[in-house]
Amino acid sequence: MRTGSRFNRCYLALMFVIGSCILFGSGAHSQTHKKAVHVVTNAAPASSSLISGPVATQIAFNSEGETFSLIIDMSRQMKARVSSMQNPDRLVLDFDGLRIHASQLRTISKNDRVKSIRFGAFMRGQARVLIELETPMGVDEQRFIELPEGGSRLIIRFKEISKADFTALAIQKSDSIITGTTPIKVSDTQQKSELPLVVLDPGHGGIDTGASGPSGEPEKAVVLAFANVLKSRLEGSGKVRVLMTRADDRFVALSERVKIARQSKAALFVSLHADALPDEGDVRGASIYTLSEKATDERSQRLAEQENRADLAAGVESSEDQDEVADILMGLARREARVFSVQFARTLAATLPKATRMHRVPLRGAGFKVLRSGDVPSVLLELGYLTTVEDAKLMQSEEWRKNTADAAGEAIERFLQDKNMQERRGKDVK
Repeated sequence: MRTGSRFNRCYLALMFVIGSCILFGSGAHSQTHKKAVHVVTNAAPASSSLISGPVATQIAFNSEGETFSLIIDMSRQMKARVSSMQNPDRLVLDFDGLRIHASQLRTISKNDRVKSIRFGAFMRGQARVLIELETPMGVDEQRFIELPEGGSRLIIRFKEISKADFTALAIQKSDSIITGTTPIKVSDTQQKSELPLVVLDPGHGGIDTGASGPSGEPEKAVVLAFANVLKSRLEGSGKVRVLMTRADDRFVALSERVKIARQSKAALFVSLHADALPDEGDVRGASIYTLSEKATDERSQRLAEQENRADLAAGVESSEDQDEVADILMGLARREARVFSVQFARTLAATLPKATRMHRVPLRGAGFKVLRSGDVPSVLLELGYLTTVEDAKLMQSEEWRKNTADAAGEAIERFLQDKNMQERRGKDVK
């Protein structure tokens, strides 16, 4: 029986590979194919007893003539809500209650109509597929095919449409696009506590994977792993309360992260990242950023622009004013939060070298949207660069996480103690 079961599994796997070759091979020799399109496939079977609720097990892409199709294998039928967005032109597919378990990124085919396809968790209980287009496309049909091994295959076929028609669809359906995130609330116990509250913000998440390391490790996972260790370190000391903007693999909009810091009346906001500079593979070490109307240098400007596009990459529109940075900086100066932000950045830069390598210019400034928390001292900590093999390897190390979290925790506690003393002296003077 074991041999037969193993044979059946191998046979099904072989049939899927052969079917994929046939499915995607038809467009492989087309001379119009120019852009590589990346998609993610899942290694876990839909029938796994560890997975509850509908789950997508395979996502693939096929181009044929003037149309292309998105093929999603799922444990049971679930239609997509399809919306159009502009600047850039995108198609957004939302699935309520669907979970996507993706483990590897690979190139399936090439197409001159699609720039990229990304997908993953969006809001809790919701998955999103985002297709960035080279040319305007619309939905031609959605249909299901029952799979012999169980579950269903959703095939969504798209066809080329005029720019005017695409614009009309984008305007018509803009209200139906879900752009919010599940709010994270401070518990009653935390609200009543007199301990200062630190908001830790693991960057990216869900459909927004962030940068990728040499072995494909996503930034969203690297920073969440570190945030969890830092949270345990801070809570273990009993000196502060900790709130995370996300505690799992979900998307959280930049504006929501800022809102969490403001509404929770945080004493400090620390955004955690591990970015990549593909053209500069020799860049190493941690950097600490504070909000600045003018970036310290070109590299800082590029990183800020990259991070500020996170919402766009997930299909969320941003309506922020270009003058918002200057306005917030004025507010920060009035409420001394900007001074405290710089003060904490210096404290962190002095403490982190105990545990990790620092960038040769560790203190920097740029217009990161996530640092626009108004009256909350805020910094963005770049733990290292995933494009550098040495940094990427370190950030996967449990020992490095513990040591770096200890150093960061020490800096946070020292800063909050100094901040409390300065605020008390200020009250005494008044």
